[in-house]
Amino acid sequence: MGIERRKEKRMHVSLPVKLVFSKKEELSGVTVNISRLGSYIEVSRQFDSGAELDVTLEIPDYGQDKKSGGQVRCNGTVFRCDLREGPGAEPYYGIGVFFTSFASREERERLSRYVDFLIVKEEEDAREGFKKWKEKKLGGDSRRRLEYEKMLAEMNEMLKKALAKLEKIEKALQSR
Repeated sequence: MGIERRKEKRMHVSLPVKLVFSKKEELSGVTVNISRLGSYIEVSRQFDSGAELDVTLEIPDYGQDKKSGGQVRCNGTVFRCDLREGPGAEPYYGIGVFFTSFASREERERLSRYVDFLIVKEEEDAREGFKKWKEKKLGGDSRRRLEYEKMLAEMNEMLKKALAKLEKIEKALQSR
């Protein structure tokens, strides 16, 4: 696997996308991943690198704020296009699109807040998954957990005895 050279973290998410190209043709697609700078989108036609697109992303409502979603309109440039293998007979393509400008500052910020939300959610999900894995590994079955707790108690007792012996030795040395 190569070195990651992206400036922004890409989040895996499927969002509906509308693309307008050649100033009149329209095509629907779905994102595979997205960042503040661009997206990888699955579509039903091939595009040349350098093709200019008008992009409209549909951001869903998320989190506590039920009015957090909405459209994000921007311009983009295709920087790659790959033929993708699918389960159906129709071929489809994956296009990498770099966002070059946004319709408004508000729409740029809407995308940025959504990506931030996805990053935080991914981190929370990872922490929760690790926590569950750790609980299962250390104490998934009660017998293993009891053995672990017994071992800790025995070690604690050994340490107490060793400390008591060290204190006796220290007192003996001080009395000389």
